[in-house]
Amino acid sequence: MADINENKTKEAQEVDTKPKTESKDKEPKKTAKKTATKQAARKKTTKKTAEKKDESSEIKNLEEKVNKLSNTMLSIMDMFEQRVSEDPNVLSFKTRNVVAADQETRETLYKRNNVYAKKGELVRTSDVVRRDEDFLLKEAAASVPKRILSGTITGYQKMQQMGGIWMAELVTDDTEGQFVVYIPFYEFMPYDPKDFSMDDYIENELKARLNSNVEFVVTEVFEEDGFAVASRLAALSIRGQQLFTSKSEKYGPRIAPGMITNATIISVRTDRVYVTIDGADAMIKPREMSWTSLQDLVYEFKVGQVVPVKVLSLEKEKYTSRAPEDAVDRKDYPLWKCELSVRQALTDPRKLYYNQFKVGQVVSGEVKRYVGDKSVFVKIAGKMDCICFPPKSGRPVPGSEVKVKIDKMESKDKRIFGLIID
Repeated sequence: MADINENKTKEAQEVDTKPKTESKDKEPKKTAKKTATKQAARKKTTKKTAEKKDESSEIKNLEEKVNKLSNTMLSIMDMFEQRVSEDPNVLSFKTRNVVAADQETRETLYKRNNVYAKKGELVRTSDVVRRDEDFLLKEAAASVPKRILSGTITGYQKMQQMGGIWMAELVTDDTEGQFVVYIPFYEFMPYDPKDFSMDDYIENELKARLNSNVEFVVTEVFEEDGFAVASRLAALSIRGQQLFTSKSEKYGPRIAPGMITNATIISVRTDRVYVTIDGADAMIKPREMSWTSLQDLVYEFKVGQVVPVKVLSLEKEKYTSRAPEDAVDRKDYPLWKCELSVRQALTDPRKLYYNQFKVGQVVSGEVKRYVGDKSVFVKIAGKMDCICFPPKSGRPVPGSEVKVKIDKMESKDKRIFGLIID
């Protein structure tokens, strides 16, 4: 019995001992886990502190750069204003009007949206786009020397709230057009003052220039209202000075009479085409637009089309721009009048293609223009003119495709005659 009791006592002691041993084993593990957690939290805190220090350092460096840039800009502005006092044709920085919105309005215009973006990326919400357009126009308005922007004419209107002045409306290139750019007609193109009172004349000029791309200089920005005012004449004057004026005896102007360059069509009428070479506008008559007969200028050419031109003449003139009812606030611009020709920039197609055709040959062609009742000019194979006689079945309309049988060729003048066949 004593042995049995002794064994029970030992078993009880063992049972009591086991939990204690297990709890002792778990305690170091819990302590290690807590220590690791504290260390991780400490590292995270240290990392955040370092990031904040780096960010603070970057902000401080950025502020120093901004201050240096501001001081530099002030120095440049002082130098520029000194130049302005010597040259009345230069638009002074002080005369440019930038009307910024107040802080409360800006907070409304540029709301902070809840967005997610990866590091280094920017989510371009509408308020971000508007802010960027505002910055672009303000920077252009305040730039020294003046920065030239470009944009597409999307509309026009007579603004009664601005004294009944006709305005061209533009969307600046590479923007979404949240800011509208207005160019008053008297700052848009040279005109004869007697024509300014003729609404039909102005409307027709602006209408013909819809969808054309033009350069301009920003003079006023109204942030809250979302629009800017600009001058195209100022841009033409700057470009003209750059391209048509000799900088030295050794290096002449970039563009001079006799040179061939590209021109962009900005307006097409039934009897004339207006083009621009950076720095000057020019009107070209139908005869100087092509070696071959043309059906209709509106049909043959489009706004925005680029054509080669030969510069026949260049003449500098002083042009005064002012609103018709304002005899005080006037601006004098040095502008250039030029005479251009597409025809003289190209080779006569008769010299290039005459020998490619033979009597009896049948070719396709496009009807261009009638001369009297019995003959019509047809551009054959898209290359040169052929003087044809209409078929007995009737007169094909200009622009229609026809078949032409070559009937006669004159080598002296390189002329081709043919018959339109059914």
